[in-house]
This record gives sequence, C-alpha cells and structure tokens, in this order.
Amino acid sequence: MGRAKEIGLIVVFILIFIKLSLAQTLVEVEIRRPYQENGPPPWESLLKEAFFQAVMDLASQLGAKREAQAQLRDIAPNFVRGYRIVEKRDLSQERVLKLEVLILKGDLFRFLKGKGLLSEPQRCLLIIEGLKEYGDYLMVLNLFKSSKDVITFSLKEASKEAFVWEVFIKEGLDPLRVFGGLPISFNRVEENLIKARWAK
Repeated sequence: MGRAKEIGLIVVFILIFIKLSLAQTLVEVEIRRPYQENGPPPWESLLKEAFFQAVMDLASQLGAKREAQAQLRDIAPNFVRGYRIVEKRDLSQERVLKLEVLILKGDLFRFLKGKGLLSEPQRCLLIIEGLKEYGDYLMVLNLFKSSKDVITFSLKEASKEAFVWEVFIKEGLDPLRVFGGLPISFNRVEENLIKARWAK
C-alpha cells in the first residue's frame, strides 16, 4: 500500500513538472549592433530584437516553417513571460546585449499550429518499463525538455509496470537516435511504437 502511494505521488509530481516544462522555456540570446553615425543604437531596439531572436530560436526548435518569421516579427513580445539581463555593455564600435528570455512555449506552439506554420511532426509512443527512482523520471524529462529534436511530449499512462509517453519529434528523424541518450534497451520498434526497458 505504501509503495503504491509513493508511486502515485511521484506521478503527480511528474505531471506538474511536465506541465510547467511545456508552458515555458528559457532561451539565451546575444545581440550585437554597430554604432551608427548619430551614436549607438537605442537599447530598446536591441531588446526588441533579442525578444524576436529568442522567440524565433524556440519556434525553429518546434519545427516552424520559414514563413513564421514574418508572422512573428511584430508579435514576438507577446510570447515573452520575462527576461534577465546577463550582459549589457558598450564596446569601442558596438553595443552588446545578452539576455535570458523566458518564452511561453505552449502559447507559441498553439499559435504556430493554429496558423499552419508548423512542419508535420513525427509522433512516437515511447513505453519505458522498469522506471522506479524519481531521479530516473527526471532524467527522461530532462532529455525531452533539452532535446532540440523533441517538439512536445506528454505522459499518457503511468503504472508500476511501465510509463507511456507520447512524444512528437521533428519530421524525418530516427526516434532511436533521439532517445539514444537514455539508459534504455529497445525491445520492440514498430513505426511509431517504441518499447524499451530502463537499463540503469
């Protein structure tokens, strides 16, 4: 009974973690602009450019089409939750602004999808057996979250026997390569279904 309760609590924590991970993503950008004849470019223009670059970087990771750039140019700040200045300085011939920008990933994904600006992602159902430690769950989540090949993911089922993830990756990629960073042995691979066992 105690073990079942422990598994249940772990699943709840994982679901909360996934929801937060999908909702927002931190992107680091650096903007360098040369001085103009009438002086350095205004910081406001560098900030606006940094927001646009951060949003475009994440949009590219999500599989955005090339046309998305024009659509996002004027509305990029709408997807910015917050930012932190990492570096802000004037050099001899240029002005430098480096930021950590918190992007509303979920909102951006829905916007791109709604406008038909996303390449068709590849859907995979990843079943992992033998996950028992909380640190192991975090390892899976961190790989999904940090991989530039993973567009989005969700936990579909969790039990003592196995965890089932629905993962969307960029079109044309080999799922075994995308998930190869995990300590798992692949037992069954069929089109969009991958069954594996935790080998750690």
